[in-house]
Amino acid sequence: MKFNKNYKLFIVDDDPIYSEFITTILNHAGYKGISAFETENKVMDNLYQAPDVIFLDYFLENTNGLDVLRKIKATNPDIHVVFLSSQEKIEIAVNSLKFGALDYIMKNDEAKRRIISSMNRIKNLDSKKKNLFSKLKENFSILNLLF
Repeated sequence: MKFNKNYKLFIVDDDPIYSEFITTILNHAGYKGISAFETENKVMDNLYQAPDVIFLDYFLENTNGLDVLRKIKATNPDIHVVFLSSQEKIEIAVNSLKFGALDYIMKNDEAKRRIISSMNRIKNLDSKKKNLFSKLKENFSILNLLF
């Protein structure tokens, strides 16, 4: 099995215990480049680090995750955002996906499995994107030779 790409991962959760829980799950899965932030300001101030994936909680100090999600996507739409929440309101899940989250994970007994599943999905998407880019580049090179 090939080792995981060196993903830069951000966790945004104002609960340090849950943040550590997510970090532990990801560490055990082979991911090492993990940074945790407790507030919107801290994560927004660190977006220059170009994270590949952000695990984002709904309830944050002085704001909610949907507002933060919109700002993240406005800053860099290529960042994969996985929404985490204890909220069972379907409209929050729907809005998170509508505003660009890749996945919505409930903070429950299934969270561990779903976090790993989301990372596998992201790796799969990135691999497909890389293959598509390679094919486009190859086709462009062939066109350059023809003309």
